[in-house]
Amino acid sequence: MSTGPGKIQVLGTIRLRNERFFVLTFLQARQPEWLQRPFLAKYSDTACWIDELAPPDGEDRFFFEQDYERFVVRKNSQHRRAETAFA
Repeated sequence: MSTGPGKIQVLGTIRLRNERFFVLTFLQARQPEWLQRPFLAKYSDTACWIDELAPPDGEDRFFFEQDYERFVVRKNSQHRRAETAFA
């Protein structure tokens, strides 16, 4: 699955404490330390994109989301400065 943070592979599913999860990992990532780090998302029959999945209970977000949000803010700021320089 292609996403802003990178390309995510669905490795399969696992059942823990009577709940089903997807086991996911990054094949390509904006941050090298995210690569090949398995993580879980709550299972969904209908989700097609990472933003349609939820992390396991007790977690507010996936491990990469905060760093990715900072990346987006930084890139948007750089883009606005470049636009201003050419105006």
